[in-house]
Amino acid sequence: MTVQKNYKKTLIACYLGFVTQAITANFTPLL
Repeated sequence: MTVQKNYKKTLIACYLGFVTQAITANFTPLL
């Protein structure tokens, strides 16, 4: 159970990082 919880947390963190990177890549040329 602990491993699955840890895995989910890591997955969410990775997804958030990917979204942030995509937003930064899209908005940097506009600035």
